[in-house]
Amino acid sequence: MKQILISVLLFVSTNIFWAQEKCSFNDIEEALCHWFLSPEEGINKLLPAKSVSTKKNDFSAVLMENPKLYLGSIGENHKRLFVEFSSARKDKNKPEVYHIEGSTKVGKNLRKFRGTISITKLMEADPRMNDDSEKAQGVLIGDFSFDEYEKLPATGVFTGQMGITWLIDKKGKLRYNDSYDEADVIINAVYLGKWTSKQTGKSQTSRCSRYLVPCSGDLDIGDGEFIPNPKYYKYGWKGYKAGSYN
Repeated sequence: MKQILISVLLFVSTNIFWAQEKCSFNDIEEALCHWFLSPEEGINKLLPAKSVSTKKNDFSAVLMENPKLYLGSIGENHKRLFVEFSSARKDKNKPEVYHIEGSTKVGKNLRKFRGTISITKLMEADPRMNDDSEKAQGVLIGDFSFDEYEKLPATGVFTGQMGITWLIDKKGKLRYNDSYDEADVIINAVYLGKWTSKQTGKSQTSRCSRYLVPCSGDLDIGDGEFIPNPKYYKYGWKGYKAGSYN
């Protein structure tokens, strides 16, 4: 019953903003939190996390779960953006900071990046939303900055906000929350911000997430499953097949 209710709530909230070109990160945070709400039970919001904290927990495994399963786009023409994370390491002195490495690809331009994710908020669901396999679950919100550091043309810096769901299982293991990955509409591991060129100083909107492209306007014409609009095929989407991330 919980799964059905959450799927319905997410489908409604997602249709409201997911296809909008200029949705805000506040919209995305709200949609991530919808996983864990049940108005019928009086559960209408998430609270500051008590089961986890930046000091005592290491969220590297959460951030690195399935590091290739991202769909993204950049700029007004929604050029296809490939994102792959290769490592996440918690800072020894600043527990809210994680050092991130990975790569991006737009067209033929493959670029390595390194940077940080800084956790700004940890929220936790009401315990009534946990099933028998879960001790606690919730949402992580952070700021990111990824620098394409190589001395190559067409390099820049990605900055913005991100959100991802976490879970502590009955064995006490902290991991990425994949409990709802089979829902009709999947919203998770969202990165929304901008890419600023080192060569020109100009910025373009960048967006990526697990399974879908957030705030994608008319790029996505699918119903629950991402399907690119043929008008964008020339920007890297031609030949895309559902579930193809590389």
